[in-house]
Amino acid sequence: MTDKSKVQDLNYLLTQSSTKFTPPTAIPGWSNHQDGTAIDFQTKDLLSTPENEAAYAWLVSNAIGYGFVRTVLSERWHWEYKPGAAQFSGVPKDHATWDGLV
Repeated sequence: MTDKSKVQDLNYLLTQSSTKFTPPTAIPGWSNHQDGTAIDFQTKDLLSTPENEAAYAWLVSNAIGYGFVRTVLSERWHWEYKPGAAQFSGVPKDHATWDGLV
């Protein structure tokens, strides 16, 4: 959020466009996190450690087997549960954020 003075202003938080926030966010009631179909995993973008890089590599190789795919180009950490979806239906196989792991 750009204007930190609004952090407690519920009306502002509920009515502003997602472009007012960094990174852009879904408005309340429209996030796939809310209905339990999306999850953010702490991976290399959020905190680059060997453990997190290994976790990201594991997700790239195995998440599809559990029905999870990446759906946001700019967020390596955001995965959604979409059983039956093609692995690269959200983020194309040739996208740089796969870091050469596919």
